Amino acid sequence: MLKDHMARLLQVIDARDWPALRSLFTADLVYELPGRPPVIGIEQLMHYYEAERNIADGRHEIEGTLADGDHAMSWGRLRATSADGTSIDTRFVDLCHFRDSLIDRRTIFFFAPPG
Repeated sequence: MLKDHMARLLQVIDARDWPALRSLFTADLVYELPGRPPVIGIEQLMHYYEAERNIADGRHEIEGTLADGDHAMSWGRLRATSADGTSIDTRFVDLCHFRDSLIDRRTIFFFAPPG
């Protein structure tokens, strides 16, 4: 079941369906992205997606998903276009913790070469 939730999450993000995205998270969620402070709470999450996210269009290609207890993880490739028109092609790992079938913590990792 949580595997289906992970696929749904990425489908909703790719479709830019922000009202549906809101329905997938708890009100007090913690959302961690590389290179920025955590997003805390549903209102900050919605602001991030509606006003700050640097991806204009994209598609997550899921290669695998695992679930154990209240945790699920998906990994694969993100092919996207940034807000300035730059092509993005990167691998990702997406970790989620669920409470009552809603995501209360999401941590995303993107592949980047060591710098």
